[in-house]
Amino acid sequence: MSEVCTPWIEGADVAACCGAEVTTDAVFDDFAEAASDLLFELSGRRFPGICETTARPCRTMCGCPWQILSRGHIVWNPNYLDPFYGWWSCNGDACGCWPLSRVLLSGYVTEVSEVRINGDVVDPDTYRVDQHRWLVRTRPTADDQPNVWPGCQALDLPDTQDGTWAVDYSYGVDAPIAGQNAASQLACEMWKQCNGQECSLPPGVTRTVRAGVVVERPAFVAWGWNRGGRSIPKGWNTGLPMVDAFLNAYNPAGLTKAPVFWSPATEGKYAPTLGLA
Repeated sequence: MSEVCTPWIEGADVAACCGAEVTTDAVFDDFAEAASDLLFELSGRRFPGICETTARPCRTMCGCPWQILSRGHIVWNPNYLDPFYGWWSCNGDACGCWPLSRVLLSGYVTEVSEVRINGDVVDPDTYRVDQHRWLVRTRPTADDQPNVWPGCQALDLPDTQDGTWAVDYSYGVDAPIAGQNAASQLACEMWKQCNGQECSLPPGVTRTVRAGVVVERPAFVAWGWNRGGRSIPKGWNTGLPMVDAFLNAYNPAGLTKAPVFWSPATEGKYAPTLGLA
């Protein structure tokens, strides 16, 4: 995640932290967004808020078009060559009687708002979300046969057309209370500086432009990240108690992003998004 989807706080939170008397909380909205963006970066990009996207899944080469019966007989699925053949996951749970039809969605899924196949909305009672990442097809109540997701689709067509399917869902993680309090305190100090009041920010940390408040991140990092030497960090020391407590708890090493594991042999299996989604 490279940016904040939703600010950690609102203008009202900044006004409350500052104890300011203003006619509208919108005065603080730019400061709330700027503080959220900055702490998102400094905390290792762990809390983007709740994001929304649309995925257009396409099946991997793992199709599982056969079934091995108890006596070793192999039954071939006659629909395997159908271009809209069902999506089976060969890496399903080992305790299952057959592979699950499931799709790996990107991000920490919080809600699936809608699934469409051939432009028609799919009954939400026929699917579920497992482990905040797997979109799993379930059996209809009136039929003992399992449902499957379509195995492929026409990605050049809008998801309202025949031969397509799409998943609208929300993902992400909200900032903890400590992060929200830190953002309120930082935004309040930024507001004070821009209004000529005494604040805890050093000169040159913020500047005002027409679009709102822009934080000079290199200056802030040099101020907040206290190093005893080139390789011996001493932790965050911004002078703002809530900011220091939050950053030292959630990113004491000053990482620029959360660690990830990747192997050259790993295939991309996430359901892709198209366009600007």
